Amino acid sequence: RRSECIVDPTLQFSIGPSFSGAPIHFHGDAVNGCAVGRKRWFIFPPHQSFMSNKPVFRWYQQDYPRLVDSGLPPLECVQGEGDLVYIPHMWGHGVLNLGDSIAIAEEFVPVPRNA
Repeated sequence: RRSECIVDPTLQFSIGPSFSGAPIHFHGDAVNGCAVGRKRWFIFPPHQSFMSNKPVFRWYQQDYPRLVDSGLPPLECVQGEGDLVYIPHMWGHGVLNLGDSIAIAEEFVPVPRNA
């Protein structure tokens, strides 16, 4: 149970060129800030979340059209410079850089109190 845990934040820093990004994945709560560039987010509620090792641009080319055609597309937004995106616990998401980008993220990892 999450209420029986403390939170250990993990800080991440990323620099990436156009068409790079993060494959679809899920984890605990996270806040993501964009300092430079723009990012397209694909977000899935927990019951649709999945893990992928496919590069996000390839996923976008090959798998995204099928999701749209199936009537179950992901939620989407475009993050610009200075914008924060909050991803709730266990929500799936992938990120496609729409240009060169620099970003920072803070993931909040639950740790059992007795650890």
